[in-house]
Amino acid sequence: MTHIYLKLNLFFLISLLLNVACNDAAPASDTVKTAEVSNELPVKDEVYGIARIEPENDIVTLNAGTTGEILEVYIKDNDEVSAGQKLVRLDRSLEEAQLQRAKSKLPAQEAAEGVAKENRQEVTLELEKAQKDLTLARELLEGQAGTRQQVDDLEAKVDQLTQQRASRQASLEEVLAQREAIEAEIEYYRTVLADKSVVAPLSGKVLQVLVHPGEYLNNSTGVVEYAPEGAVIANAEIDELFADKVKPGQKAVIYSQMTGEEIARGTVIYAADYLKQKSLFKNQSTELEDRRIREVKVKLEEGDFPLYGSRVDCRIFIK
Repeated sequence: MTHIYLKLNLFFLISLLLNVACNDAAPASDTVKTAEVSNELPVKDEVYGIARIEPENDIVTLNAGTTGEILEVYIKDNDEVSAGQKLVRLDRSLEEAQLQRAKSKLPAQEAAEGVAKENRQEVTLELEKAQKDLTLARELLEGQAGTRQQVDDLEAKVDQLTQQRASRQASLEEVLAQREAIEAEIEYYRTVLADKSVVAPLSGKVLQVLVHPGEYLNNSTGVVEYAPEGAVIANAEIDELFADKVKPGQKAVIYSQMTGEEIARGTVIYAADYLKQKSLFKNQSTELEDRRIREVKVKLEEGDFPLYGSRVDCRIFIK
């Protein structure tokens, strides 16, 4: 009797569980059906992306643009530099010697010019005198006080002196042309000497000095990496799913990826007009190669900024 009672109780218990399970399953089916009908994404008030802290004008590697041995480096890491400030001192002994050699030609040139001018002046005076004599001889011939032979001799002399003066003038111009060549050579070596230095094209902060005294520079040698003066930005990448929601002027908050704490605030100043492949942290093993992103730049407000190159999270408020 007890055995039958236990069986009945077990039967009722199983029936009750099956009934509850069926009742719970019915709403679930309706929920699934509703989800299938809705194909719209929920609207959010913000979007997220990863970002890197950078200078607004990028990090610049300054190449030497000249050649020579480094004698002295004037700057070090983290120094502030001004536009036009010299960064290194190069050995310029060869260029200085070339400039002095070019300048040394000037005294001889000036002497040659003096001789050429005197020669031209000498024949010019003789020519002027002969022309006056010829005029007088012609007047005397007309008054029958002179001879034809005197006139003919003076005409020949004037012709000869005229040719001589033309020759002396040509010689003087040739000498003067040599001065132009010397002055051009001097100016060339002055330019070479002036270029024998490396200066900062813009004001900014030195991030890393890449050279040391004793090294030899060529035109493409990197001298320093520095951040030109300007704002600090978070260069963010927003997934294509939410890219069209970001616009310049929207506010943003920057968070540390290490602690999750807020570290800066800013404003969107740029949003690219096209999608491209990921560029930040491209070597992540979890990245999806087929996903594209929109590049967004957030100008950070004044304050204590993260280090350049820091990897951060960016939260942009789209409403």
